[in-house]
Amino acid sequence: MLNVAAGSRHWKSNVVLSGLNFANVLLPLAVIGWSRMRRRLGAATAAAIGAVTLIEMLFFVRYPVPDQFTFILPTLMVVGVAAALGLATLCELSRRWRTIAITACIVSLVWQPAFFPLVRELRSDQILLRQAAAEALVGSASASVNGALIVALKDSDDRVRASAALALGWEENVGAVPALIGSLSDSSWRVVDSAVSALGEIGLGATDTLLAALRSPESSLTVRYQVSRALSAPAL
Repeated sequence: MLNVAAGSRHWKSNVVLSGLNFANVLLPLAVIGWSRMRRRLGAATAAAIGAVTLIEMLFFVRYPVPDQFTFILPTLMVVGVAAALGLATLCELSRRWRTIAITACIVSLVWQPAFFPLVRELRSDQILLRQAAAEALVGSASASVNGALIVALKDSDDRVRASAALALGWEENVGAVPALIGSLSDSSWRVVDSAVSALGEIGLGATDTLLAALRSPESSLTVRYQVSRALSAPAL
């Protein structure tokens, strides 16, 4: 739990994607549940649930990998226990509070799924969401996802373009090589470095196309230099 770094270059996207789990009434209900937990379940049980919640949260925060947001699931489970207790508390207050609480839960179930179609978020006006979507799609072999990521290489924000380039960098993703070579002439160093890294990750399948770009008289000196970098990657 404590043997990994405390930070990650993916922290922004993970914060966004993790936060989507709370676009509902889960947290407000959990706060009510925590406030009543000791009285309803006893000090020992409340302390045990609190300790497990803190441990799971610490594990989630201290595990900074690209898909860190998936490791929030155990935390959500124990938060859900507190939320269930909060819902029960409201339902017992009065018929009016029970109606309000149940209605809020139903509304959450209806509108929350609108937050989750990641590929469509690549077209969002919010830069952070587009970047988060691209990073969350790392390694996907889906043709539609690959197509969306290639389109995102032309995004107006260089952070989104860089994240899309990295997401395309998985072994033998040959179809993305021409688009990534095009990104080698991007005006942003962040995008160029990401494209070089992605081409290196694709491996031997990218070699022929890279060599052709290196020999092409139409390639600029900058592109040839970046192609040389990609060809020197260990995977190639």
